[in-house]
Amino acid sequence: MGNLWKLGIGAAAVLCAVFLTYALGSAREAKPASPPQGYRAVEIASLVVEGEAVSLTVRDEKGLRGVVVEGIGLRAAVKRFREGDRVLVAGEDRRDGSSVLSDILPRTVAIPRTVRILCFAGWGLFVLLAALAFLRSEAHVLLVGKDHYLSNSKFQVAAWTWALLTGYLAFVSLRCCAGGCSLLGGVATPANLLLLSGLSAFTFAGAKGIRVAKEGEKTEETRNREATAAANRPLEVGDLFKDNRSKVDIGDFQMVAVTGLAVAVFAGRVLCDLQSVPLMKEVSLPDVDSTILATFGLGQGAYLMKKYVGDGHA
Repeated sequence: MGNLWKLGIGAAAVLCAVFLTYALGSAREAKPASPPQGYRAVEIASLVVEGEAVSLTVRDEKGLRGVVVEGIGLRAAVKRFREGDRVLVAGEDRRDGSSVLSDILPRTVAIPRTVRILCFAGWGLFVLLAALAFLRSEAHVLLVGKDHYLSNSKFQVAAWTWALLTGYLAFVSLRCCAGGCSLLGGVATPANLLLLSGLSAFTFAGAKGIRVAKEGEKTEETRNREATAAANRPLEVGDLFKDNRSKVDIGDFQMVAVTGLAVAVFAGRVLCDLQSVPLMKEVSLPDVDSTILATFGLGQGAYLMKKYVGDGHA
């Protein structure tokens, strides 16, 4: 069994290296599409916003050029960009070398579907391998509770942390390869994503607190007997859907299903958003919709309530 485990780890490491080498190498070779007719590719050299007034200077192959921004809609569009962003602009040139802006768009690099999937899969394997490398023989504590059951609260926080780290690494790496090291970082986390991550952490902490409180109510003899029984029982994936009496529990099932749905939707949004990488200094991870957030919150709340009033494992 030990040799098979080492063989599996080695195969995963090889796949991780192959996936990331191919994906990031392909992204590095990708080039921005040629500007549409009437547009030219520039870099924002200076952007100063003072109330409603916008002062914009861009850099192209001819050097620096001032751009006049007129109209409420255009000013609002320009304000979402930052210095260093690479954009496409359309407008009318003046004799003094300046331009009057008529439209502005982010410049993007198209990333093929295969490259996006392999990049996400490669970083997903990397996160798992990194956890195994750091924790070694203690890696099981990420998913297994003290009662030797697969822990629902640990599973949901581990699954969501894996998805978040994998999505972030995929975003940052493809941006850097497609647009250069100047785009390193600058990936923000939207509100719903922060709330969902907070709910995940709160559920883990809440389940831990409930278990500690219930353990304190037991006698030492009972705790020793349960510890001996737990040490002798094999781990089963079905533990995630069962209570301590080995019966299927709707609360546990709901929690695992909702966590899986949230992870799948977020991963899908990451792959879709990376279809076209904007060459901008600051971007955001894809947000989850309010339905996913509400469903996730209800599932976590029902699990904690069920754990508090009835049987269950952390």
